[in-house]
Amino acid sequence: MAEKLLPKIPRNLFVTSHDFFDKKQKRPLYKFRFRVSAYGILRVENKILLQRHPLLKKFGVPGGGIGMGESLTQGLYREYREETGLKVKMGEVLGVDEDYFTSGGEDVHGIFIYYKVFQVGGKILTDGNGSDTAELKFIDIKDLNQGNVQKVFWVFLKEYIKGTKSKRE
Repeated sequence: MAEKLLPKIPRNLFVTSHDFFDKKQKRPLYKFRFRVSAYGILRVENKILLQRHPLLKKFGVPGGGIGMGESLTQGLYREYREETGLKVKMGEVLGVDEDYFTSGGEDVHGIFIYYKVFQVGGKILTDGNGSDTAELKFIDIKDLNQGNVQKVFWVFLKEYIKGTKSKRE
């Protein structure tokens, strides 16, 4: 029944997506699926906690995909604990973004929801978690740039930084 409600996507419609290493590619839109992800911005003074994946040199925001049957809150808490070792409390929504990417052979239209988070327990995994986090680091917002932040997260962080600067002035 749901198939009849959705418009059929033409097979000749392509979008530009990128892979894990930020290599751009044209992919057929009909192969993409939606994935909702929640990410947490843990800020201490003017520093934000960021994570670095073992295969990448640039940093990203802790969080990730929400599993089927998980709420946004449950998914964010799980992802944050897995990637950082920290137990957090979810605050306000800071922003929403989207991107097309290919991960693990799947084409994904990602919807990214960024939340302010507050640490309520746990201990930071300074040496990573042995799988998708090699390094965790509080980085001063004035030092964040597209040279040290993954492209997919830089789009949001650039706007977040602008907003925090205007609030301080």
